Amino acid sequence: MKLKRLFKISLILMPLIMISWQLYASNLQNLTKWKGCGYGMYTDSHGEYRAIVYRLKNTDSLIQVYPIRKDDYHRLDESSQSIYFKAGKALRVASFYPEWYEKDLKENPWVARFTNQEGNLEIHRTDLDIDNKIARSVKVYSYE
Repeated sequence: MKLKRLFKISLILMPLIMISWQLYASNLQNLTKWKGCGYGMYTDSHGEYRAIVYRLKNTDSLIQVYPIRKDDYHRLDESSQSIYFKAGKALRVASFYPEWYEKDLKENPWVARFTNQEGNLEIHRTDLDIDNKIARSVKVYSYE
């Protein structure tokens, strides 16, 4: 009798504990909503659809800092590839949490290569318009 009751209570408590932990970790820790069993993964854009860009002030053009295309990566010399590879994790995390990683992003050696001209670092996400079959870049955050 006690075993059945304990089993029923655990069936109720375990999912509640898991959901509570997921909400805590995705909102207060460095766990993205796309990781950790998928709770809430469709409430935020995936990291693959986020980019760090540098907007030049005088020309209003954008230079994509992260991620770079595979072709562009293979055109880099070996030392540049090493710098980009080492900076990859920090850049990925900064694209998800731009307000928390501002200092790390601005001091990143890969980003420093692009910030020698006057401009602003920005985080963009890609929005897909399925009806019109277009993708557009939308600014999420700016370091001004």
